[in-house]
Amino acid sequence: MNKLKSHRTAVDRIVFGLIILCAILALIPLIWLIFDLFIKGYKQINFDFFTQVSPTPLEAYLSHLGKQIIPGGILNGISGSFLVIVIATVIAVPLGILGGLFMYDNHSPRFSSFFHYSIFSLLGIPPVITGIVVYLWIVEPLHGFSALAGGISLAIVMLPMIIYTTFKALETLPRNIKEDGAVLGGTYTSIIFRIVLPTVRDKIISGILVAISRAVGVTSPLIITALGAPEINWNIDHPVSTISVLIWNFFNNSDMVNMVWTTTLFLFLTVIVLNIIAKGIYYGQKLHT
Repeated sequence: MNKLKSHRTAVDRIVFGLIILCAILALIPLIWLIFDLFIKGYKQINFDFFTQVSPTPLEAYLSHLGKQIIPGGILNGISGSFLVIVIATVIAVPLGILGGLFMYDNHSPRFSSFFHYSIFSLLGIPPVITGIVVYLWIVEPLHGFSALAGGISLAIVMLPMIIYTTFKALETLPRNIKEDGAVLGGTYTSIIFRIVLPTVRDKIISGILVAISRAVGVTSPLIITALGAPEINWNIDHPVSTISVLIWNFFNNSDMVNMVWTTTLFLFLTVIVLNIIAKGIYYGQKLHT
């Protein structure tokens, strides 16, 4: 008996050691990439990087010849990203919450499996397909690229994630919460907006932030919907640049390699901060429940 127990203990330790080794091997490339990103990305960080629009190819070429810091920044990308994300959030958040409520209210096995399959299918669709659809629906009929088209494409990217996180948040509630509210004389609308949604508000907000962090890094649909612009533009019916689109533009110019690394570092940190805030909100609510 003791021999069998010691054998199992030895096997357990070997397997545990292999798991730790595999985890370390998997983390090494990630750590190396992050380290490389920071080493190459900090070079262009200065005040102008956040307050000036993107440089022209001539400015980048002259700075490359003189081995100087590339003038300009990504202010047009920051403002464009903010505008597009606001449009996408305004569209996706109400529809996503209503979709999650609809899934929560209709929880028959057949309907639930169909809706889950549909949501996971939407999550798996490549963003470029979303961009092509929005291009055909919005860009061509309106005869022009615009922040509105870019916002709609990102809203489609965000929508399934918001629906799913809202549904999962509502599933944590007792099933009789609506019946209890009805017994107290509440209408369906008042129960939903005064009891149900406020109870899971923080979980929904964290899901929205995760969806935004995913949308911030999307590039392909914005190239064919928002296109890009060298200046700051707040008109939703005009083309705009975003941070991810600027990375693509910089990448296509060999004189702007340093701008690629620094802009990528800024985008990486933005996504990390959004995810940390989302996790903080989610676990903060769990600690209070």
